Parts: sequence; C-alpha cells; structure tokens
Amino acid sequence: MKKPKWVVKKEKDKRQAASETVWLFGLHAVRDALMNPDRERLRLIVTKNAGRQTGGRDRGLRNDA
Repeated sequence: MKKPKWVVKKEKDKRQAASETVWLFGLHAVRDALMNPDRERLRLIVTKNAGRQTGGRDRGLRNDA
C-alpha cells in the first residue's frame, strides 16, 4: 500500500528542515555567533551555566523554561 501524497510531502519537508538545522556547541562558538549581526537567530538552547556565562538576559534573550 502506497503512502498518501500528503504523508510523503510531510516526511520530505521534515527531512529538508532537519538538514537545514545548525547546532553550535561551545561557549566561544555560540558567543561569536550571537555577536554576528548577519546571523539569523531562531532558537537558543543553553544550560543555566552557559546562560550566565554568555550574559543571555543582557542580550535580550528570553527564558522559555
């Protein structure tokens, strides 16, 4: 039995979105990325410690937890 076209499209879109995702690790790499005005910021996930060290609240980042 073939999958419906809408299911195939949904799966394809999900794979494409995942391939466009970039994860940055390390305080210095993340700090430099946040300071880059040309970088589009979509979502930032950090530990409490990293949030304190990078000055997250001072940079206008919100806490969704």
